Amino acid sequence: MTLNPFGKNAFGKNLVRILLLACALTAFEKPVLAASILELNDNNQNGLLDADEARDAAEDQFDDLDKDDDDVLDRAELGFRLSDAAFARADLNRDGTLSEFEFLALVKERFEKADTDHDNSLSEAELRTKAGRAFLILLQ
Repeated sequence: MTLNPFGKNAFGKNLVRILLLACALTAFEKPVLAASILELNDNNQNGLLDADEARDAAEDQFDDLDKDDDDVLDRAELGFRLSDAAFARADLNRDGTLSEFEFLALVKERFEKADTDHDNSLSEAELRTKAGRAFLILLQ
C-alpha cells in the first residue's frame, strides 16, 4: 500500500494534526510569555516584576512601539494590544492617540489589577492570570 498525501482522507488527517499542534502551542504560549517577560525585566533577579521594573519595561515598550517618533501611539502602532474600547478608555484627552503618560497609566492600571496579593509586584503565577495576561500584552 502506498501513501498518497493527496488522498481523500489526507486533508482531514492533516487538518486534525494542524489543529492539535495549534492547541499544543497555545497551551504553552501563555506560561512561556509570562516567564520570558519576567526574566527579561526582573532587574533585581528576585523572581518578581515590581512596579518600577514594570514602569521601565513599559517606557521601553512605548519607545519601541513609537515607530514614527512623534511621542504618541496611534491605533496602528499599538496593533493587537488594545481593543477599540480599551483604546478609547485609555485615550484620556480623546485625541485619537496615546501619549506616554496615557500608555503608562494604562500599564499601571493593568499592573494593579494583576497584583492580586497587593505586594506591589507580580509573580509568574499572577502574570498567568487573565489580568496578568492583559498586562503582559501591553509589553509584547
